[in-house]
Amino acid sequence: MESQTWAGPLPPPAILDQFNQVAANGAERIFQQWEQESAHRREMERRDFKCSVAEGFFGKSLAFIFVITALALAAYAISQGATWLAAFLAAGTIAAVVGAFIATNRPRPNGK
Repeated sequence: MESQTWAGPLPPPAILDQFNQVAANGAERIFQQWEQESAHRREMERRDFKCSVAEGFFGKSLAFIFVITALALAAYAISQGATWLAAFLAAGTIAAVVGAFIATNRPRPNGK
């Protein structure tokens, strides 16, 4: 009994030659499939990275708009004499921002 194994994306050259004996251009077809799969994987990783960057920018933009709006409402409440409402809005906004920074910068349980 004989057993062979390989680790990696492609079999060793001797095995590839045996694929040519089994199917016409077997080794070439394996290489083409591997190249297509590698290109597809790289494109998916590139797309995932672009989406992550866009999602981060969009989220930060919305957070900035929220903070500016809440603080503007607090300033308006002060101008109208509603100091308790203004204090609630300002303190809540600052607490939310600080909480977001702490949650973002907190080390993960797995060390990352």
